[in-house]
Amino acid sequence: NKSRLKNYIISALESFKISPKLIGFDYLIEAIWRYFNYKGTHKSLSADIYPDIAKLFDTTPDNVEKSIRLAIKKANDSHPELFDIDVFKNCKVTSRTFVAYLSDDVVTNINLGLKNRLF
Repeated sequence: NKSRLKNYIISALESFKISPKLIGFDYLIEAIWRYFNYKGTHKSLSADIYPDIAKLFDTTPDNVEKSIRLAIKKANDSHPELFDIDVFKNCKVTSRTFVAYLSDDVVTNINLGLKNRLF
């Protein structure tokens, strides 16, 4: 069920203290959802996913990228302890690493049997 999966993504974003008041929050939901669905097809955030989100929200891919980047940066600056996990150690938390991490998290949780909770 798409809405339950999106609710899981929303919970994951909230766990990183990304504010739902930011437009980047909505863009992140879509980016993670699309990245999750494109797994294995080598889709690019900037070339494939951001343009799709821009069409959906009637904006530009640049605005999508900037809003996502700022939402992640605000959360990381305010709550660096939440981003202190192995995947982000010794590197800048980029939109790509963040979206890929949360997409992989969705896959992992589905594979660990939380599928019943999500669907």
